[in-house]
Amino acid sequence: MALKKPVISIKKPHSVINNEDWGKFRVLPSDNGRTKVSDSGIPENCFIFVIWKGISGGKYEAAKNTIAAQCRLAEITCIDCKKILFGYLQNL
Repeated sequence: MALKKPVISIKKPHSVINNEDWGKFRVLPSDNGRTKVSDSGIPENCFIFVIWKGISGGKYEAAKNTIAAQCRLAEITCIDCKKILFGYLQNL
């Protein structure tokens, strides 16, 4: 049985890019093993994924699992992951 590719939207409001807090969040360290966009990641080695684990549960659990799968397959960039997480954190 073939696994379905998880898909998650990375579209966020334009205000995220202009937000002062986003500027601070954007530069947080992520998986140091991902030096190129095409490199697959290891979420367990990523500081940002620690934050994902902290908010997981309920409606965020599926998003966390999808992000982890996309990271491992190099289907999402670290910045995209941060944008999605930042959006969720703003809504907590």
